[in-house]
Amino acid sequence: MAKRHKRKESLMTDVKVLLLKPRLRVDEAAIVLDVTPRTVIRYLNDGKLDFQLTPGGRRRVLVESVKRYIG
Repeated sequence: MAKRHKRKESLMTDVKVLLLKPRLRVDEAAIVLDVTPRTVIRYLNDGKLDFQLTPGGRRRVLVESVKRYIG
């Protein structure tokens, strides 16, 4: 089993670092909002959060829409 680099893992869960990105994966948005990824998906489906589709069809949450919820 491969070991994860602790520093990289802690950077990816640091809310300040995540908020510097223009778009977030669903799991990253869940960390910032302190909810489950399923809740983020529900917010996306309900139009509460804005997103862009990647060329592969994945949703990326726009950070600006996340910031509206956190302050």
